[in-house]
Amino acid sequence: MWLPNCLTPTYPQCTWVNTELFGIPQGRRGRCDFGIRGVVIHCLHEPMETYANGRCKLPRNYRQRGREHHDSMHWLIDADGNLICMVNEEDVAWGWGDLDSSHDCLPNPNWPPLTGLTPEEYDCALIHVGVELPPTNAFYGCPDATCDNPSPYRFNQTLVRLLAAIAAKYHFANSTDYFQLDTNLRTCSEECECVDVCKLMCAVGNYCERPTLFTQEDYPEMPSDETLEWVLGITNTGRVVRVRRSRL
Repeated sequence: MWLPNCLTPTYPQCTWVNTELFGIPQGRRGRCDFGIRGVVIHCLHEPMETYANGRCKLPRNYRQRGREHHDSMHWLIDADGNLICMVNEEDVAWGWGDLDSSHDCLPNPNWPPLTGLTPEEYDCALIHVGVELPPTNAFYGCPDATCDNPSPYRFNQTLVRLLAAIAAKYHFANSTDYFQLDTNLRTCSEECECVDVCKLMCAVGNYCERPTLFTQEDYPEMPSDETLEWVLGITNTGRVVRVRRSRL
């Protein structure tokens, strides 16, 4: 449910970084006949360039990857908020890799998007988002999180907009039943220091792409007996839109 007079959230601009690490088996398009059920946010404690050109650039056969930690994400956000597209949402990213029932780091199977699935099927139903965290000594304790500032990092704005767009596209509620931190699902994942997922969901729910009218001087002259029903506006993300005046 979005705020009144707000436009449907749109995806931020991104830069493509291609990877061969997608699909089950490797390279196969599609979602293994599953729909997208949820989003996992991974906190990465290495530079984005190292991650994108390292673990994501070493193709392996899916069943042979094992614990070699070669993986991929659908979306990556660097510490400055720049968005990288890696795998189409319509395809499977290797966010959790080659899991099976004997794996010593299985996610919580009671998280709603995972119910009824086997570990081998988890990636088929998820969108994986990676965010680059600065060094762990960047803060002396975590600042108080709020809906306006769910984490102290510069990627906040991009992450909130991306999650809002995903929620709108797949009709997800803004809750941890659909969005969760990897560290809250697996005991072996990298910590997401100072990221409050509940405040993050609050920020996603409050996200608004609102049209802004041009100044009166920008309007064309109109006969006095006519009514201006539609106007052009610019959203807070720089998009030019056509809007009914009654919505403003």
